[in-house]
Formats: sequence, C-alpha cells, structure tokens
Amino acid sequence: MADDNLAANRACLQQQRAFGRDDFRAMVEAKTQRFAGVRTAHRPARGAAERRK
Repeated sequence: MADDNLAANRACLQQQRAFGRDDFRAMVEAKTQRFAGVRTAHRPARGAAERRK
C-alpha cells in the first residue's frame, strides 16, 4: 500500500470516518446526515471577541 494511501486510511480509522472515494463519502453523508470526511486535528481559532474575555 502506498504511503499516502496508508496515511489517509489511518486518519479515517482514528476519527471513525468513511474511507473511500468522494462519491462514496457523499453517499454516506446524505444517508446519515453527518460529516463523513477527515477533520483537522486542532480546534478552530478563537475570534477577537472571545480573546478579550
């Protein structure tokens, strides 16, 4: 298995997401009404208003 394919497979497994082509993920998202792709590892950046608190 190629290194990039192996890394994508591991990322999907760690996050318990659907692994496959884009059309397969779109079908999974449509049927489950949930995001099926891999997300980034960090929280979203805080806004300026939240930093002042």
